[in-house]
Formats: sequence, C-alpha cells, structure tokens
Amino acid sequence: MTSQDNHSRTQAPSHVSGRQARKSSRWLGRLMALAVLVVWPLVLVGFFISSCGEEREFFDEPLMRQLGARPDRITSYDFHGLMVPGTKEDAKRLGFSDCSANDAFFYCTRPRMGKFLGVEVRAASLILDEMDNFIETRFSIQKRNPGVFSYRSIQIEFGPTFYDTDCLNKHNKERPGHAWVRLLECRKNDGIDYFKYLLQADGWVNDTSGRGRVDAYYKRGIPLEIEVGIVNGTANIRPFPLKDVELITQAQAQAASTPAPHDDSQASREKFVRSMKQ
Repeated sequence: MTSQDNHSRTQAPSHVSGRQARKSSRWLGRLMALAVLVVWPLVLVGFFISSCGEEREFFDEPLMRQLGARPDRITSYDFHGLMVPGTKEDAKRLGFSDCSANDAFFYCTRPRMGKFLGVEVRAASLILDEMDNFIETRFSIQKRNPGVFSYRSIQIEFGPTFYDTDCLNKHNKERPGHAWVRLLECRKNDGIDYFKYLLQADGWVNDTSGRGRVDAYYKRGIPLEIEVGIVNGTANIRPFPLKDVELITQAQAQAASTPAPHDDSQASREKFVRSMKQ
C-alpha cells in the first residue's frame, strides 16, 4: 500500500463529514425559514386577538356581566284585558286562535277585537315561539325554552290617521308664522295619532334618557312599553323592567319642570309676517 492510498483513506472521512455538515446546514436553514413563515403570522394573529379581546372586554364588561348574571323572572301583566307576556293558553283564551305555522314560530291573529282604549282596532296579532319570553330584560331574548310556546308581545294595528285637507289648510292659515300641524279635530278617522293622543293624556311619556326606544311610551308604575309605528299605524305592547320605567319617567318629569329659555323667535316671525302686509 502506497502513502498516497493512505492519504486518500485518511482524507475521506473529512470530505464526507464536510458534505454532511453542509447538507445539514441547508436543512436547518430551511427549517428555520419555515418556522419563521409559520410561527410569525400566528404570533401576529394572537397579538391582534388578545388586543381586540381586551378592548371588547373593556367596552362590554357591564353588558357581559349583566347577561352573565341570572336574569329575573316576570309574570304576566294584565293591561286592559291583554296579558303580556303570556303562554299558549293565554293566547287562546284571549282569542288569538287563527294561527299559521312557520319554521320557528306560530303567527296568531285575533279576528275581531273591536276597540282598545277607545280606538277602533283593525287587527291584533302575536307570535308564539320557544324563546324564554318571561325573562326580565330590555334586550332581545336569546335563551330558548324548547317545547314550551309563549309570546313576548302583542301587536295592535290601528292604521294611519287621515286628515281633511281643507280643514288643515283653514286652521294653519289662521296661525301665520307657526309650524304646520295636523290637528286632531281635522281627522277623518281615529287611527294611530288619536291613540298616541290618548296615551299622552293618560300620563304615558316618551323616553329622553336613552334607556328605551325612540318611538315608545312609558308610564310610571306599569312594567310595559308601547312602541308606536306611525307608517303602519301599529302599537307593540311588550314587558319592560319597572326600574327602567321609573328612571325614564323621572327624567321626563325633570325635563318638564325645567323652565324653557325665553325665545323671541316666534314674535320676530309674526312681526316679519305683519311687515310684509303693510
């Protein structure tokens, strides 16, 4: 055996190990690049989720705490012969027996209702579903009560109020400088406007505190809200927490007792109208 052969044999392990090291280094680099491509987006996603979660928790904490607590239960309230909310038996007893089936609920109407609070009724309806309609809340009901049908509210349709145009023109021309108004004495029928007038005359008030709905009425001591729809002339009667009713009526009473600032704009407008005729 020559010295050259011995040299080749001694150098072969070093050559092979160097090639293996380079190969391992390339694989290690690829793995690290892959880890960066995979892990870094996950880190970013986790960061944004955590930050959004913190922000959502900050803003929704009172609501989530309220929704997480065990809600109070309510009982049916008899409002001029209408039980709100009510069971399937209540609906049948009140005459809401003409029902049509839907995938999630039954739509039931009462064919003949006559008058309600002195106003002629066109139609009345309610929805029987499997929601837990006896929870005390200002929010929408989310909890289901499978197999038990009940209703949350009753909708009464009075229809729009129509007016005599000549009568309106006559009365508004006699009030120059004033805003155009629809006087109830010019109405052709009762409708929803007359129903609203009767509610206000009976002490029902709108909400100015932001706790209720914009087009709804509340009365001290009555755990209900009556939401009015002007376009279709409907009134939706549903339960409302009594503590919130008290806050709404108190805010309205305070606003009514606060003296309004003196306004000379009306007198100025009337003076302008007279000057144009001179």
